[in-house]
Amino acid sequence: MTIRPPVPRTSRFLAARMVLPLLAAALIALPGAAGAQEGRSCSFQDMRACRTCAELSDALEGIQPYDGAYEDDIKWTPLFGAFLKNCQRLALHLIEDRQADPTYGGRYGSMLITVSTYWENRNPRISAQWARILKRLGADADTVIPDSGKSSRQLVEQGVVTIDYPEIWEELAAH
Repeated sequence: MTIRPPVPRTSRFLAARMVLPLLAAALIALPGAAGAQEGRSCSFQDMRACRTCAELSDALEGIQPYDGAYEDDIKWTPLFGAFLKNCQRLALHLIEDRQADPTYGGRYGSMLITVSTYWENRNPRISAQWARILKRLGADADTVIPDSGKSSRQLVEQGVVTIDYPEIWEELAAH
């Protein structure tokens, strides 16, 4: 039996032993992550996957302004998709040319509530711009939302939703 002297463990040797497993894990994870992203395509059913306003506009071609499913108290209308991607020109097109109701879509089916509440990665100044656009194009806090049978004002007054940006809401709710 031969006894070998222990191999000296230098800091370089230890670093390589720590980094190699991490590198291997990253390389294994990359194809799955890339594949998951590649598997998503921009469509009305997955507006989050749209990278540009032009892609979103193409995805919404032929979709009716009131179409869309509810998911987590959000009505996924074409107008809400435009808000989500901050496609203000597309929103103008949807409202002016395709007769979308500027009140309808988004959180609790109300674009007024949508722009008056917090959204991750959304600057409140952008929401204020949206509020001005919606108001200018006829959004009204007293318009009854088809799905709930209540207006945006009623939803707020009844405490169904909490307004995060009262200054935006007050501007929209003013008569």
